[in-house]
Amino acid sequence: MVTNERPADAADALSDQLPGIYDRYAADVGGRRLTSITERRGPEHAFAFGYLRTTPETPPSRHHAYAEELEYAECDVVRTERAFGDDLTPGFHDLLRHIRPGDTLLVPRRAHLSSSPAASAEAVALVEARGGRVKFLHHNEPGSSV
Repeated sequence: MVTNERPADAADALSDQLPGIYDRYAADVGGRRLTSITERRGPEHAFAFGYLRTTPETPPSRHHAYAEELEYAECDVVRTERAFGDDLTPGFHDLLRHIRPGDTLLVPRRAHLSSSPAASAEAVALVEARGGRVKFLHHNEPGSSV
């Protein structure tokens, strides 16, 4: 008897890999789109960049809800990623290199920069050093003074 069924563990392994594959694809496409958009803007046009970082354990519905908040805030470009850890990500640094004086980085919550308060403060300082500013959409949460 021949069956076309794959073993359950192979299907589980593939479904476990899909979020990572999608995140790598989204980061690559997002990075190229970001470069294309920012290269075409005029020198006097200030941008509103949206940034969202959640952990891979964050439910997709919650991740997408935060991303929609950034879109409703009328960001010119929204960069989202999923990452563990306290360090600032390569995706954040890629976005940072496009920030010019007068630009704004909108973030839903301080924790969406990094789970580390020190790294979040570093992110704000890096944006400000480039002449931009950071605005948290949920600014009334404890520890969000910016």
